[in-house]
Amino acid sequence: MNIITERTVEIPFVLERLPERGIILDIGCCEATYLNAFKSDARVVYAIDPRPCFSEIPDGVIFENTDTFNYYPSVRFDCITCVSTIEHIGLPYYGQPKVYFGDIVTVRRMYHWLKPSTGMLLLTVPAGRSATYSWFRQYSPTQLRKLLSCYHIDEIIYYAFKNERYVPIREDEVLEYDYHHRVGRAGAVACCVARRQDR
Repeated sequence: MNIITERTVEIPFVLERLPERGIILDIGCCEATYLNAFKSDARVVYAIDPRPCFSEIPDGVIFENTDTFNYYPSVRFDCITCVSTIEHIGLPYYGQPKVYFGDIVTVRRMYHWLKPSTGMLLLTVPAGRSATYSWFRQYSPTQLRKLLSCYHIDEIIYYAFKNERYVPIREDEVLEYDYHHRVGRAGAVACCVARRQDR
């Protein structure tokens, strides 16, 4: 049985907003079915993951087997994509170390990896009441805005799983939803566009 997950809205959201040209970094790239769509003559694509998934990475993608705490890029990025990944960072799963507030530390580090004034972050996370489980976090709208407080937020779209599909919902409805642990699916998901703002 195919389980409908939040990827059905996250991946189109990211692909529709990905810059047509520039230097891109994908964080948490193992099992990322969308990386082939990132590739083009006008883009240079980097990717990192603490898991050694070398065989899964498409040709032409510059992969580094590392976590966000030990990554020191030699370039600045036009766009960083982080699809259902930040909620795991800092929790002792997926081959990474336990780091307190690892999500906050990583979001701040990503800010400095982006090109000044123009760099864009495309981020998706499970949404609902704030919660931390053994292997992931779920973000309330307030907590999500706090996580992205050093960025200028261009857009946040929330989706919820209703009637066997994900549909857009209002921000004030988000707290009604929770993660579906039995099937491994977010009850609601937030899809964000944020930019580096240099004062």
